[in-house]
Amino acid sequence: MVARNKALDVLRAIAVFMTFGRHMSPPVPSNLPGVVYKGLRLWEKTGWAGVALFFVLSGFLVSSLMFNEFVNAGGTIQFGRFYIRRGLKIYPAFYFMLLCSLALCYADMNWIHNGLLPHEPVETHTILSEIFFVQNYFGYIWVHVWSLAVEEHFYIALGIIIYLILKVYPRLRSGIDWNDRFVPIVWICCAVFATCLALRYLYMTGRERTMDERFAAGCYTHLRIDSLFFGVILAYFVKFRPNTFLKWVKEHTLAFGIVGLVLVSPCLVFEETDTMMIIPGFTSMYLGFGCLLLFTLYHPWKSWGVVADRATDFLSYIGQNSYSIYLWHFPLMYVLSRYMSADGRNYYVLIAAQNALGLALGLVMAKLVEMPVLTLRDRYFKPTKALSAGVPEK
Repeated sequence: MVARNKALDVLRAIAVFMTFGRHMSPPVPSNLPGVVYKGLRLWEKTGWAGVALFFVLSGFLVSSLMFNEFVNAGGTIQFGRFYIRRGLKIYPAFYFMLLCSLALCYADMNWIHNGLLPHEPVETHTILSEIFFVQNYFGYIWVHVWSLAVEEHFYIALGIIIYLILKVYPRLRSGIDWNDRFVPIVWICCAVFATCLALRYLYMTGRERTMDERFAAGCYTHLRIDSLFFGVILAYFVKFRPNTFLKWVKEHTLAFGIVGLVLVSPCLVFEETDTMMIIPGFTSMYLGFGCLLLFTLYHPWKSWGVVADRATDFLSYIGQNSYSIYLWHFPLMYVLSRYMSADGRNYYVLIAAQNALGLALGLVMAKLVEMPVLTLRDRYFKPTKALSAGVPEK
């Protein structure tokens, strides 16, 4: 099996626990005791930001794998093998969940609805949009899988961009230094940042948007892919500018942690659908999570003591299984909300059951579906030398 980076797994665990708060159902009732209400409401209000953290992590991880393979394999990237391995990570677990959902849908068509969006029958075009990962534009069965579509579009776009850079850039500039081969990725990322920000501005200021349209603004690939490309630009500087950028980061890890917290703080004030969050807020969020990523990777965690080590071991285990947990927690939460009363004390029972059983179901599905597939993947499509640098592929 492939070596893992514990720091990245810890961040994955934090991200998945954040999304638990976003997907708890029904909404937090206002008649709860003050401290309890404020705590649960804060978790519910900020939980959506867990996906923004996932995006930065994915961008950093996937691009790091490609950059490492380029360096360690003598200037080549096996794109076919890379995408096969990515596909075996993503598709089997997702399609199994989709198959189970469809079986339940056809058993009782009134059993399911589209989560946070208005109810629609599960039609053929919705199933096709799920199969081909365009559910963030053409409809879905479960609302949370829109983020998988954005990530799939990013994987395709990044592969094309890096392939073109490797083919075209050396012809334009002969004799370029090894570490400068990917310089165009910096300018491409900056162009993506500016374009997505401009598109979000045009989307939100063109006319008054309904609540559904505001929610959709956070799901469309062309409005959110900048978060993933920020992970790319971080990976570039970490890999190819270690004597300047990486040295500077290691000397100021605490400052990166503080700045990161400040930059993600808008989610404490604004709702996910507020104009201030959609336009500048999404940018602030990925900048902040990027800073927190660098802080987590390069802060000297060993100085934090035994308690911190045990906590990170637990979070790392959750992070290793975060994909299956993310896939299954929302369907489980929804089912429980349909069949359990949320009045009075029962609300606490419902929330506890949603979180505990959502986590348990995700871990079980990881062991039953995801991990066996990954074992076969590693047997028949062995990892490349990219993983020798300590960046986990999973």
